[in-house]
Amino acid sequence: MTPELSHATLSGAAKFSQFPGFDRTLVLLDDGAVDLHSQDGQLVARAGQPVQFSGDLHVWVTPEGASIHHQMGLAIETRR
Repeated sequence: MTPELSHATLSGAAKFSQFPGFDRTLVLLDDGAVDLHSQDGQLVARAGQPVQFSGDLHVWVTPEGASIHHQMGLAIETRR
């Protein structure tokens, strides 16, 4: 199965689109960190450190500490 790759520009608090049936990975490309919140808990995404979560979940992203100034990320979606 070929994963789908996309890039994201995070510029503040936002909700990720759901991808039911997919596992998702987010890798921040710029320095800094963001918090990912879902009904399953919280993850912290840091530059160069992949975080994985289910595309079935409602996930919100918020800046950690100072506000995000166009934080770039690589998103990978893989069908289960």
